[in-house]
Amino acid sequence: NQLLREGAGLVESVEDVLSHLGLDPGPESPRLAATPPPGPPAPPPDIGSQSRPSPDPPVRQCPVKENRASLGASGGRMSAENETAGAAEAARKIAESLGSAPVAVDELVRRCQMSPPVVRAALLDLELAGRLERHPGDRYSLLPA
Repeated sequence: NQLLREGAGLVESVEDVLSHLGLDPGPESPRLAATPPPGPPAPPPDIGSQSRPSPDPPVRQCPVKENRASLGASGGRMSAENETAGAAEAARKIAESLGSAPVAVDELVRRCQMSPPVVRAALLDLELAGRLERHPGDRYSLLPA
């Protein structure tokens, strides 16, 4: 209603806008003139036809990238036990650094001297275990035991 009080009008086409601006709409755009009018919709495919659907394209495997957290000091792959122990150790350090007051993830990275992906993975583990509370601003606090 406010727009109508301010002088707004109905616009149904580009020509309406151009005439309101005092511009000559000119001849119809060649691109628009060459466009045929829409025809009737295509009939649905025959359900009973004997044509078979094309087979799915072959699935390509993505190259496996080594995760730095899963590489040992020598650069070789860590065993699953060592990887699990590393994740548990990271979660333990994070839990020790948290209290009842919310702490930002960046602060946890500084306190624990771990990379952000390792901290986030440990936070996810703790959250899934029901030991964390998530707060606005990417902050976390430890739930009372």
